[in-house]
Amino acid sequence: MNRTLLNQLYSPKQQRVLRRYYQNRPYMLINHGAVRSGKTKIDNDVFLSELLLISEYAKSRGVKNPQYILGGASINNITRNVIRELNQDYGLQIRLNQHNEFELFGVIVCCLGTDDIGRLASVVGMTSFGLYLNEGSTAKQEVFDELLKRQSGGEGFAPMVIIDTNPDSPEHYLNKNYISIPLEERKKKNIVTFHWELDDNPFADAKAIENLKNSTPSGVFYDRKIKGLWVTADGIVYEDFNKDVHILDDDKMPEKREYVRYYCGVDWGYEHKGAMVLFGVTADEKHYILRVIAAQHMLVDWWKEQATGILKEYGYGIRFYCDSARPDNIEEFRKANIWAVEANKAVNAGVECVAGKWKTKTLFIARSQTQDFLPEIYSYVWDGKTGNPVKIKDDVMDAMRYGAYTDSEDHKYGVK
Repeated sequence: MNRTLLNQLYSPKQQRVLRRYYQNRPYMLINHGAVRSGKTKIDNDVFLSELLLISEYAKSRGVKNPQYILGGASINNITRNVIRELNQDYGLQIRLNQHNEFELFGVIVCCLGTDDIGRLASVVGMTSFGLYLNEGSTAKQEVFDELLKRQSGGEGFAPMVIIDTNPDSPEHYLNKNYISIPLEERKKKNIVTFHWELDDNPFADAKAIENLKNSTPSGVFYDRKIKGLWVTADGIVYEDFNKDVHILDDDKMPEKREYVRYYCGVDWGYEHKGAMVLFGVTADEKHYILRVIAAQHMLVDWWKEQATGILKEYGYGIRFYCDSARPDNIEEFRKANIWAVEANKAVNAGVECVAGKWKTKTLFIARSQTQDFLPEIYSYVWDGKTGNPVKIKDDVMDAMRYGAYTDSEDHKYGVK
């Protein structure tokens, strides 16, 4: 390929991957690191090359319908990250059938989500000529191990495993067992790894890169998403929270007429405190915590009274994003005509959402509502063993996360 054209199509890091692949095709190729760095683009292209290689082998050996496994966090993620990109880049018309399969170059590609071992039923007994694992760190280890067992190909053909992944904990099995093992051991096992940082992508818009860096929360999120490092989460969770910036005197808060919508996060409790956090959102998508209610040993009827009081003061039509651990309480809310919705409780994604709002100065709290809030946010720390926040006196933090993250997801996808 012409050098000028190559430079137009691929970054220097992507060219290194291609050279290594074509010079000495490895057993396992792992591209790991920062978001938007170009990992998936190059892995998609290697994936196409593998399908062509398998197709040629199958024709030469009379193998009918050779199979290949394409895994990802979910079928939707596979469609977005791999299939849609290939269709756009190369004018392909890949469409999944009812069995989540497609055929390309005569190879049957079987797609499956890797976050649940129950999804392995679709590949039981399969002999696969290769594996492409997108978003590798989301795959359960049992699923990954089983997928490796499915790789056998045919006589004279060695299946190849392609993995792209963002970093997770250093203790994640991909890092411990494949990426961070000594170089000599990787060479012996024919494993090739490439580490990616955000700045490895020269094709990305400079302003978009700057905005991403400025909006990514400090600490573990920045180290993983921007620097591409497998680091342990430790220390204070919300490093960017600053009481001098994010706590506003009540008379500095927006007037009620400035809010375009409200929502509320609810964490049920009894022996430990329950919490209810009300947010108001202005037209410029800034979120203001208007009410923090925290109480111990209170039954659902008391919480219904609090919710009803909020509705009377701020208007009806407010969503209450509730902890799904108590479906009976949610049903009681609904019977009282309170719009109760099960919250999205994804921990790290929710924490990152809230942390991002602190970082970008789009989340504030009224000073009068900080009595239960401040003690919690200053003691809200990472558990280095689990990679999640420590579960001690975190009721307001949970309610805040349930509300902010679920509203963010609903707003992103236009949920009415």
